[in-house]
Amino acid sequence: MFHCVDVLFRRDGELFEPTELARGPWSPDLLHGGAVGALLAELLQPAMSPAMTPARLSVDFLKPVPRRPLRVKIDALRRGRRMEVLRAVVTADGGDGAAVADGTLLALRSSPAAEPTQPSPAASARLPGGHLNWSPWLGLSLAEASFLESGLQVRYARPKAVPAEPSGRGAPPRAWFRLVVPVLGGDPPSPLARVAAGADLAGSVAMRRGEQMLRGFINADFSVNLLRLPIGEWLRFDAQAAWGQSGFGHVLAQVFDADGPMATTSSVLVDQPDASSTSWSPRRWQRGEPDQDAP
Repeated sequence: MFHCVDVLFRRDGELFEPTELARGPWSPDLLHGGAVGALLAELLQPAMSPAMTPARLSVDFLKPVPRRPLRVKIDALRRGRRMEVLRAVVTADGGDGAAVADGTLLALRSSPAAEPTQPSPAASARLPGGHLNWSPWLGLSLAEASFLESGLQVRYARPKAVPAEPSGRGAPPRAWFRLVVPVLGGDPPSPLARVAAGADLAGSVAMRRGEQMLRGFINADFSVNLLRLPIGEWLRFDAQAAWGQSGFGHVLAQVFDADGPMATTSSVLVDQPDASSTSWSPRRWQRGEPDQDAP
């Protein structure tokens, strides 16, 4: 069931006014990347031709995105018979006019001749009851009205609680996400916006071990590559990260819905040793059982 408590953004003419639910964890004056990505997903899709299907959404964070009204300019880089490429450039009202983020949507014409991959019966987004914690973030005392507190529900797998893969290898770090507020207006989020909202958090999935975050970092971008659009509200992210010697790393995640694997995401992670610090007071990590309305 969809719970409408507020929205991430409100449209005011050509501007998109962020609400408190779009705020990020590091400052009440900055937006969460997942909220920005969800906004771009909602704005780029209507610009597609009706015969096209989203295949890839990529978002680059050029600057910290301020909590100000945003302008989004959309251009078609290509409109072909089988492929379209659309670009959205985000600027902050009252700023210097420089772009703070941009997004690119690659859309393809569907081909019914393709045979879909058959997923494993266990490979789905269904929540394993009792094996999750429900603290949205580590070491932060978040305002009640923020993206991680009220916009997105997060369930991390507890250490050693997730069964090993069929191959015998240990399961990758794993979390479940559900976007619980509309992005714009009163309509539920689109399937693509649901994936974008969680894709920005794949690094935190990969780098979390129990009550510890292994490394401080910020995201430079994220990209979502779709096999199809997701079904249902809950999405599972299985994520792995690798770091080089140059101060940045990569995270790759496989995304599942109730029917099985449906996308992969990737991000570039920039080493930020002080990224766990914030002007908001730290709090203890809280544990709890999944919500009663969780699948």
